[in-house]
This record gives sequence, structure tokens and C-alpha cells, in this order.
Amino acid sequence: MEIFDLLLVCIEVSIALAGFAGIISSFQTRDITKIRRGNVAGLTVIVQFSLLAALVCAVPILLNTFVINYETIWLISSVFTSIVLAGGAYGCMKKMSIVIAKKSFTRFIFALLQGMGYLVALAIILNAADLVFHREPGPLIAGVFYALFVAGYMFSRLLLHPLWRIVDEQEAALLE
Repeated sequence: MEIFDLLLVCIEVSIALAGFAGIISSFQTRDITKIRRGNVAGLTVIVQFSLLAALVCAVPILLNTFVINYETIWLISSVFTSIVLAGGAYGCMKKMSIVIAKKSFTRFIFALLQGMGYLVALAIILNAADLVFHREPGPLIAGVFYALFVAGYMFSRLLLHPLWRIVDEQEAALLE
């Protein structure tokens, strides 16, 4: 599979993930009068990371249509991706800070995700600077996969967390 074909597939996956998250959240909040901050923050992370991944994938495809030098495409794309990832990571932590302050396991998971994000961002910056990587698509693809992984993780939490909450409440009611 050529790299630009892979980027197109990532765009499709990103948009599908954002769309499914919107559908699920609209069904989950239809009959609920009290919406939790964690669910809204999680939905925000899913939509933002998914659409930012699609945007990051679209930039090299757009640059390729202008018949720009291959190394220059990955230089520009790497700089753009590092800025987008840094902004996404900052926004994620800002929105989730209140939610993760309460639970140590959740705090650990988000620290792990942030650490992975910083390593990917460092690889992308090194790619742009032509230090370790030599302006290749690999670090950018790793950044896209990281963003899709975070969005997918938050998607699974959005989908499953309310269901487990209901199961826990039902089991607690049975034990009483």
C-alpha cells in the first residue's frame, strides 16, 4: 500500500470514528437530564483527535498534488503535525484535568497516554529537524495512529462506561 493510500484510509477511519461517537452520544444523552463532565470531555477528545488526525493526513496529500519535493512534503507535514499534536494534547489535559484528578487509575492511564504522545511528538520534531529520522512519513504516521488510538480509547470509554455504571447500580441494588 502506498503511503498516500494509507493516509486516505486514515482519513476515512478518523471521520467514521468521529461520526460514530456523535451517534452514540446522541443516543446516550437522549433521556438523561444530568450529563457528566467526563462524558462530554471524552466526546470532545474523540471528535477533536479524530478530525485532527484527518487534517494531519490531508496535508501531505494536498502538498503532493502541488508536486512538491518528497522531503519537503514530510518536513512541512511534520512541523504541522507536531503543532497539532501539542495543541491536541494540551486541550485533552485541560478538559480532562478535573475528571482525572479524582481517580488514580484514570490519572495513570492519561499520564501514560500523554507520555506516549510526547514521545511521538518528539519523533515528529526530530523528523522535521532531519536528526534521527530523515524527513520520512513514518513518524507522521505514528502520530496519526497515536491520535486514532486515543480517540478509539475514549470512544470505548464513551460507549462502555455508562453501561458498566448501570450494571454496577443494578448489582448494588440486588445486594441490598
